[in-house]
Amino acid sequence: MAEYNNLLIIRTLSKGYSLAGARIGLAIGSDDIIDDLRRIKFSFNPYNINRLSLLAGEAALLDQEYFQQCRRRVIASRQRLQTALQELGFTVPDSRANFLFAGQHPQITATEYYQALRAAGVLVRYFSAPRINDFVRISIGTEDDTEELINITRVILKGGK
Repeated sequence: MAEYNNLLIIRTLSKGYSLAGARIGLAIGSDDIIDDLRRIKFSFNPYNINRLSLLAGEAALLDQEYFQQCRRRVIASRQRLQTALQELGFTVPDSRANFLFAGQHPQITATEYYQALRAAGVLVRYFSAPRINDFVRISIGTEDDTEELINITRVILKGGK
């Protein structure tokens, strides 16, 4: 890191390592930047992770085989969902994240889709910001979650809102 002494890399272990509830992340940087973070950490975030979460994070980082399994599952579910939503008429921009944006459907607005999914017990995110207000943000779940979302979407589009 000596060559890039002003670079700070931060990562979360939430989705990729299946530790969303633990709120674990890490930072990689020069000794000076890490020392600065240690000095100010209680000024902006008084919450530190507990020992059990720390051990879980360490074990997750060491188990790269499990990480790769989770990664492959998310990629497969994301691709399945993207293809299905596109076949149903949604615009779905390419994603390399653990979520998709879906919207600009000729039959239903993003707001209507969001509300219909919510009424069916499926929680997605809707943001009214101008660049994304025609889309909902769908987190990638399990294969079963993906199938359920696709099936509910089919019902919604058939008028079963």
